[in-house]
Amino acid sequence: MGTFTYKKAATTAIRLGSNKTLRGKGSAGWIKGKGLSIVGATNIIIQNIRISDLNQKYVWGGDALTIWGGSRIWIDHNYFKDVGRQFIVTGFDPSTQVTISNNYFDGRATYTPFCDGYHYWGTMITGKADTVTFAYNYVYHASGRAPKIGGDASSTQIIHMYNNYFHDISGHALDAAGGARILFEGNYIESVKTPSTGNPDGAVFAPTSSSMNTQCASVISRNCVSNTLVSSGSLPNAANSGVLANFKKSFVTSNKVMDASAVKAHVLANAGLGKI
Repeated sequence: MGTFTYKKAATTAIRLGSNKTLRGKGSAGWIKGKGLSIVGATNIIIQNIRISDLNQKYVWGGDALTIWGGSRIWIDHNYFKDVGRQFIVTGFDPSTQVTISNNYFDGRATYTPFCDGYHYWGTMITGKADTVTFAYNYVYHASGRAPKIGGDASSTQIIHMYNNYFHDISGHALDAAGGARILFEGNYIESVKTPSTGNPDGAVFAPTSSSMNTQCASVISRNCVSNTLVSSGSLPNAANSGVLANFKKSFVTSNKVMDASAVKAHVLANAGLGKI
């Protein structure tokens, strides 16, 4: 029998309680070799922190951030890289009013499932009754689950994804499975082999034309914003306008989603460490 070496610290996380802010100074904030967890807590900010080096060689080696139930959680301007499995994962309990914004998800890795240097285990949102905003993030050099939403038709995940920059993805970006309800708008998708898996079990509205944009007006009181695809595949099975009924809250209807043509420059200039 062979032997292997791993860092035990990464297999358990630092648990954050309610009413906590964890914010890095400048670009020096770094949690190396250990992840964070939120379990049933509320009012939490994680901002301007690098989380990396969690047994990247092993798929069970550790997640950067686990949310197992909670509310009012803001994950902003962080940098995720070199983890055993997920950058961010939600457990099965409801995680509500979660915002994931202005983060770098760096998939460049030495050890990968397909031996190609592209990280597979990206972000997975699967909790029962999750509500998440995913905006202004840079997701790159990945091969899958970037992100994965849903997986159990008995649970529902309502996710608004807008103004993200997806780049250099060798496999799939969005994987919307059973229970997923996703409004995907104003994203810039460049050099992505499969922007969406087109899983029929998930429900996605991802406009790519002005005619699709106008379908939003009667439901969310504004037009949606088209996604832009450059040197990329397509967005199949992504015209389910029925999902729009899940996005009538004011933070969606009043949101000023920028045109996708401006997203790449905006995200590269403003997301990541040291930019708060």
